[in-house]
Amino acid sequence: MASHLQFRTPPFSFHDALYPNLVHYFGRTLEAHVLWLANHAFSKQERKTFLEIGVEMRFNQEASRQDLSKTTAERLLGRNIFDAHVKRYVSQAQKIIKNVENEHFPVSTRQKKES
Repeated sequence: MASHLQFRTPPFSFHDALYPNLVHYFGRTLEAHVLWLANHAFSKQERKTFLEIGVEMRFNQEASRQDLSKTTAERLLGRNIFDAHVKRYVSQAQKIIKNVENEHFPVSTRQKKES
C-alpha cells in the first residue's frame, strides 16, 4: 500500500480480507466500532467517553485543541465534534455489519429495504 493510504492497524488483522479495497475504505469505521465494542467490556465507571475514543483515533486536530481550551464554549464545541464523529463512525459500522449479515453486497452504509 502507498504510504499516504496507510492507516493504523486495528487489533484484528485485515490482511486476510477477501476484499482489501473495501477493508481499506471502511477501515477507520470498523476500527472505531472495535474500540467502541471493547469499551463496553469495562464497567460503567471505567468506560471511555466518545470524546476519549475520538482523541485516541485522532479524528480532528482542531477539535482536540478546542477540547483543551480555557473557555467553556470552545471545550463544549470540541467535545460535540468528537461525539458526532465517533457516533457517526459507530452507526455506519453497525449498518455495514448488518448489510453483510443480510448478504447485501457491495457493502454500503445504507440499509437495504426488505420487501
